[in-house]
Amino acid sequence: MTIRPATLQDLEGIQRVLSACDLDISGVDYSRWDGVALVAEQDEQVVGFAHVIPTHPVAILTVLGVLPAYRKAHVGTELLKGMELLLRSLGMKVWWTFVGDSHEAALAGIDKWDGVVPGGSGQTFVRRF
Repeated sequence: MTIRPATLQDLEGIQRVLSACDLDISGVDYSRWDGVALVAEQDEQVVGFAHVIPTHPVAILTVLGVLPAYRKAHVGTELLKGMELLLRSLGMKVWWTFVGDSHEAALAGIDKWDGVVPGGSGQTFVRRF
């Protein structure tokens, strides 16, 4: 498996990951990502995706998704390691994310990381304007 920056050629694979993880929003153009976008690639196929906005003092992880067939292969963990390596190179030491209660795989995976502090429960909202 390879963790690398996403390119325009990865858009179809990224969309497949977002859809499989119920992270896509119908009608939204996902061809441009501000911040840093990483993909996990296995056998020339995008199997995972992470997006982070590196702000100071806390980076914001906006998306972490892995195709269901690859979740037990620690793809999400490798994406997070790659993201943290990049953030450290920018002088950052903290990232924040929100995981909805319905995303049990993400909750279970992130909860295992040393230094992760749950921030309570809540809801996510999407507003079209």
